[in-house]
Amino acid sequence: MTLASVPCGFMADLLTLDFNGATEINLVGIDLDEKSLAGARRLASDLGRANITTFEHANAWTLERTNTYDILTSNGLNIYATSPDSEMELYRRFHLSLRSNGLLLTSFLTPPPALNDASPWDMSSIDAEALRKQCIIFDDIIGVKWRNYSTADEMKMKLKCVGFGEVEIEFDRARMFPTILARKVSASAP
Repeated sequence: MTLASVPCGFMADLLTLDFNGATEINLVGIDLDEKSLAGARRLASDLGRANITTFEHANAWTLERTNTYDILTSNGLNIYATSPDSEMELYRRFHLSLRSNGLLLTSFLTPPPALNDASPWDMSSIDAEALRKQCIIFDDIIGVKWRNYSTADEMKMKLKCVGFGEVEIEFDRARMFPTILARKVSASAP
């Protein structure tokens, strides 16, 4: 089984899994940032996983893999997409990279109440003061430009549009940053 993490800065999630009893496991960390790759290599070595791990310096938007991975993880990389077309290209690359019946495990940002009346955010689970400070840090100090908010229905539509057949969404407590499990369904599957 081949599991990929894009970007590999989140590779610790895979490296720390219990693989006892599993055979033929190959972990692949893919990242554009050399520092993230170096950190993941050190962690793999420290955990005794260097023998089942490879690392690639690559851009997720230009991955040229076809039917390579059984599972691909990407924790929120889509928030860095520069346009709707760019976001869809990322999902296309993920879909192409997966083997038939492969799984994509990813996440996305839901729209805040100030931007969408249908926002799913559970404000009773959110520390309003901490949220205000976070907005100041990201918007005013750092100047972060990513957003790419989507509703659950929009995300399902996007992923199905690029070929994923089954899409499940699991919301976090605050309903801000849900997790997606999308399966690449074989063309011959019913």
